[in-house]
Amino acid sequence: MKKTTYILIILAFLLTFSACNKGERYSDLQKKEENIIKEYIDRNNIQVVEEIPETWGANTYYKTPSGLYFHLVAEGDKNVTIKKSALFTVYLWTIEHELDEQKTVLSRKWEPADTFDGNPTKFRYGDPYYATMYGTGLYEAIGLMKNKNSVAKIIVPSFLNTDKYSDILKAVGYELKIAVIE
Repeated sequence: MKKTTYILIILAFLLTFSACNKGERYSDLQKKEENIIKEYIDRNNIQVVEEIPETWGANTYYKTPSGLYFHLVAEGDKNVTIKKSALFTVYLWTIEHELDEQKTVLSRKWEPADTFDGNPTKFRYGDPYYATMYGTGLYEAIGLMKNKNSVAKIIVPSFLNTDKYSDILKAVGYELKIAVIE
């Protein structure tokens, strides 16, 4: 019985010390992510505004209330547009990149040659499943883009992205183009 008690004490001791995280705390990782976004904004001379501008400057990004940074590059075809009150199938071309100096590409699906089947990414706008699957930041950006052939650049903090990035607190940049709206 004494031997069993000692073994349990030793196991508890080992578990206690092995569970200690010698890495960064969550709040430290959040601060690090905020600094990466700020450095990216500074390095690229981005002007952040709190209201959607009537005319978009070359480096003007609208910071939405959710925390998404959005820049409309091209307005696209206003005759083919999504409405927020209905379901639409939207096909997107995307480039996903790091917020480093080189804008290291993480994923490129910008043209048919970049994909296995030659098709853009299918997104069902108005379906909450897709907001979860692709992240609320991308979902919000599509709603701001609205039109076929519109092009945007966005900075997505981890809390607006998919689990792939939110779990590791990593902000990512995207270039987006709406190819088709059905």
